[in-house]
Amino acid sequence: AEYMGIARQITLADYAAFQRIRPTELLKQRWCKKNAALLAPNLISMIERFNEVVQWAATEVLRVETFEGRAEVMCRLIDVGAAARTLDNYSALMAILSALESAPIARLQFTFELLPTEYEQRFADLKTTMSMASNYSTYRKALKAAVAPAVPYLGVCMQDLTFIDDGNPDYIDGRLINVEKHRMTANVLRQLQSFQNGTLAIQPVLVIEQYLEAEAPRWDGERQYQESLRLEPRALKTTRKAGAKKIRYQDTTASQEHLASLKQQVEVPQAFLTAMLSRLKEHSFAAKQFLMRKGEAGSSMFFIVRGVVDVVVAPHVVIPLNQGDFVGEMSLFTGVPRAADVRARTAVQALELTQTQCAELLEAYPQLKEQFRDVARARAEMNAAIEADAKGGAAKKTQKP
Repeated sequence: AEYMGIARQITLADYAAFQRIRPTELLKQRWCKKNAALLAPNLISMIERFNEVVQWAATEVLRVETFEGRAEVMCRLIDVGAAARTLDNYSALMAILSALESAPIARLQFTFELLPTEYEQRFADLKTTMSMASNYSTYRKALKAAVAPAVPYLGVCMQDLTFIDDGNPDYIDGRLINVEKHRMTANVLRQLQSFQNGTLAIQPVLVIEQYLEAEAPRWDGERQYQESLRLEPRALKTTRKAGAKKIRYQDTTASQEHLASLKQQVEVPQAFLTAMLSRLKEHSFAAKQFLMRKGEAGSSMFFIVRGVVDVVVAPHVVIPLNQGDFVGEMSLFTGVPRAADVRARTAVQALELTQTQCAELLEAYPQLKEQFRDVARARAEMNAAIEADAKGGAAKKTQKP
């Protein structure tokens, strides 16, 4: 899912920034000093990165002119926050929540009321995770259960270190070193260091990385508030009735995660890859060009080498696939017509595997053949569920009271 791809790329960048922080940067509240950029350069960079994610998320909402469009963006951001929590990236989760609860966004009453009930509940659940109640007890419990690699929310860590530093003298009776103070400080730093050990099993997706790091606009707080007032003026409360119909937002999370899990379990032997690569034909597609059309016979599948394609399963249900993904296996292995349009979102390079080539290659790998069939069946089930849900939504829209 697109939100999962975004959460993963944010996590890659967050974890890289977090790993660079040295324990000495967190001592003696160095992040508050006038020369903080020299005393704690990596910590300051992490703080700045957190603020950039907040700005990005808030700007994403405010760039959309319609109430319904803004509500959809909010749903996607809630999904990004939930995915970040799954990845143990509590910094990103807190950044998303900070954006959605910031003054320019929180005042968008008529946008928030369009959120589906399930997303209101999901939003409330995320807020509970990062709630300040009982000194962030829910977050602390979640962080304690996390394993490296993980990205903690540094605001709580800095708060703890500040309380330890301000509430305890360095010396007892003016001459004895306060060992307990140093022990408490060491415990906080030790926990942070434990999360810095490890390597994320996430690959960069250049098109998402480029968008987040270079192309996505980030408005400052003043412009955000001005845009918020323009989109929902204060006077709107007297002219627009509350209680508008909630949007339908397609949530295919479970199906797509199951499909992704199946794909990851496909174990392709190196000998098969070598044989396959020698036979595949490379194709280039321009942005918006179709790789496949719904309903046509499927006699091949494609492996995405570079770029992003959109799988249009149903109206308003678009599943993006990135480099490393494959598409078209459902028709190839089951013989059914194409179940979706597949269109290049960006310029795309893909390798085509035809039905004849596939049969020849898989003859020696029956287990691999069955794994591909499992993926094909899972995608067929997912597409059927999405189409059924979309038709149900359309029927409700046309039904007369």
